[in-house]
Amino acid sequence: MKLLLLGDAHLRMRSPAGRIDDFFQTQLRKFKQVLSISEEHDCGIVLQVGDFFDSPNPSNVLLSTYIRLLYDWVGANPTRLIYAVLGQHDMYMGSTNIDRTALYVVESSGVLSIIGGKWICGGGWRLWGASFGQSVPDFIPNKDTFDILVVHAAIGYPLFHDHKIQSPREFLDAYSQFDLIVCGDYHYPFIHHSDDRYIINPGALVRLSRSKNDLAHKPGVVVFDTDTLEYKQIPLEIEPVESVFDLTNWKNDVQLQEKSSLSQAFQSAESTVNFEHNLTNYFVDHNTSEEVQVVISETMDEIGATSSGVEQKTGR
Repeated sequence: MKLLLLGDAHLRMRSPAGRIDDFFQTQLRKFKQVLSISEEHDCGIVLQVGDFFDSPNPSNVLLSTYIRLLYDWVGANPTRLIYAVLGQHDMYMGSTNIDRTALYVVESSGVLSIIGGKWICGGGWRLWGASFGQSVPDFIPNKDTFDILVVHAAIGYPLFHDHKIQSPREFLDAYSQFDLIVCGDYHYPFIHHSDDRYIINPGALVRLSRSKNDLAHKPGVVVFDTDTLEYKQIPLEIEPVESVFDLTNWKNDVQLQEKSSLSQAFQSAESTVNFEHNLTNYFVDHNTSEEVQVVISETMDEIGATSSGVEQKTGR
């Protein structure tokens, strides 16, 4: 079985700070490339690692665009499907209750299946999912079954001084029940293997900031064959950074990132601080009960304090 592995997509309408291209069209072109690659390599299944959208309530234009695109892709071959977990950007107020998310609308259209907290069994393989904040499934492995985990969790290599993050090797060793682990949240690609077991991060679909790591990032996907254990990293077509980013003050931005222990929080000089996203992080950090989250969420709905309505701009 051939799988196409797709990293964090962060699909959105608004351009990130510093992008000077038509970001919506750029993402759409890349997503179409991904689907074309899946067809060229006969991948009936796409595994997406979470943060499919950049927020749980994207615009109707964005939502309908990708539903139509995926509907045509599945319609050409009904055996095709995307399996995805939820990243923190997909979640509403940090809740794993999927029926309040845009990804649930996509799932309802029949072109995608959310597997966070679930497992699916196929011919000789099992697919397990762990969305952001969910525990990795524990089970007794079967030597005759190829077990795959799709997980949204902080796994990778340090991006700045004192950056504490679990390494791919540590994660692969810790969850030895899986033959293949496909992970997201960390935006940069890696492949690590031990004997015949693999952990793969395909890397983010797009370059979201002017950080030195993002500027060096080469978006792509990975095709993995579960029968032969062979894989291929396939780059996507991208424009030079000078064509899509305003690099006027980028050297100063990079110096700031290298000195700052906050790193990702200050990856651009003109970052947008989203109240809802910060509140979500607070819920996760403080283990806030879902009942309390729902009350706060409903109150925000009543006063119109959504991700588009409560937003602050910060600058230097």
